[in-house]
Amino acid sequence: MKKQKSFLILFVLVSLFLSQGCKEDLGEIENSVLSFDPSFRKVLNQRDRLQEDLSSNKTAYFKEIESIEGQMGILKERKIKVKLEHKDRGEEIKRQIQPEARRLKQEVLDKKREYKRKKNILDEVNRDIKDVSGLIDKKDTLVLTSEEVESWNKRLFTLDERKKEVEEEIVQLQRDIEISGLKLKVLVLK
Repeated sequence: MKKQKSFLILFVLVSLFLSQGCKEDLGEIENSVLSFDPSFRKVLNQRDRLQEDLSSNKTAYFKEIESIEGQMGILKERKIKVKLEHKDRGEEIKRQIQPEARRLKQEVLDKKREYKRKKNILDEVNRDIKDVSGLIDKKDTLVLTSEEVESWNKRLFTLDERKKEVEEEIVQLQRDIEISGLKLKVLVLK
């Protein structure tokens, strides 16, 4: 008997489903099922409670998601603000080293100018040495007196001493420029 009832219910449901096509009117189907099996009302009532629970759960889920997304928006804004604050503070900290960096840059520029000036002096001294050496080499053809030759030799000695002095100054300036450049490199804050 129960099998016949189940079969009948299934038949009615399938018939209604097929007669309705894709559009199902659950109210009509429920009424048809209940007309054959009034005890099925308990199952439908349970289904309705479960549907309400499911709807409440979905509503709670979407409210919670909305709340979280709102909090995420607030946190994103806060993150941007904090990032800007720390970036500004970082720039302020970096600016504190700038006076020393500017001083070192100026020092390098000054030493490079001094280096060029010393190179020009060295070039002049070398030309003078060449001229004086050429003069001394031609002492016989120029008929120079021993006093004149001695005077030119003293001049040549003085020029050689000056050349050594300038070369030492140039070497020192090159070291100073290199060291100041290295100082600038290590002053960089990251």
